[in-house]
Amino acid sequence: MNEKLLAKIQELPVPVKIIIEIRKHARIALKKNQIIIRIPKGMTSSQRDKSTQELIQWATKTISEKQLYSPTHKDSFLSGNTIQILGQNYQIEQHFVAGDRLTLRFSPQNTIKFYLPIHLSNHQEDLYQESKDLLIKGLNRYFLLDIQKRVKELNQQYFQADLNKITLRYTTSRWGSCSSTGAISLSTRLLLVPPEVCDYVILHELAHRFEMNHSDRFWALVEKAMPEYRKHLQWLKKESGKLLI
Repeated sequence: MNEKLLAKIQELPVPVKIIIEIRKHARIALKKNQIIIRIPKGMTSSQRDKSTQELIQWATKTISEKQLYSPTHKDSFLSGNTIQILGQNYQIEQHFVAGDRLTLRFSPQNTIKFYLPIHLSNHQEDLYQESKDLLIKGLNRYFLLDIQKRVKELNQQYFQADLNKITLRYTTSRWGSCSSTGAISLSTRLLLVPPEVCDYVILHELAHRFEMNHSDRFWALVEKAMPEYRKHLQWLKKESGKLLI
């Protein structure tokens, strides 16, 4: 068995290891910290190069589509960093205090102040997770009225549908939902996307007040309200993996 560790390929986020061994077919595995390509020993040099390039192209496409190897944002809550919320930049201030209480405050000067137990300062993983959870709770509380206002504005402008409760919830499996009674739930993560993308999701859910499906009639309603909706849908598919939460 021959092993060859390549330098990091520009298109790929982790190093690539090529293993030449006795096997029938070439294959590739996307591991946590590296990509492993296994090549049959009986291949000629040109066949190996061709198979390797094909597998790297497949890996590049798959990683992009599935948003693999996305950064964990472990340093995102350090003082001086910024978070964009509903199109506005908010500067982070991180304060370590005595005790176990965790507090988050939004100031009128577009500053987010994290008050965190001092013992977390030496535990990066715990610090990141506690800060993330604190931010999610703060976003749901502080920006709920803004989202409710925007839903009502877009509904009045394009649909005039009967609405029920409008809520924010942290979800990663879907961006929003609309019940048959007119209750609309939106993902907290929408606060961090570009405002026009957030508007697309709201319009999408409002259209469900008339079509509780994804039929041609449904998409016609969305397109009538937002003719360029496709580019915002594409943004969600390609860029949402980079969001802080």
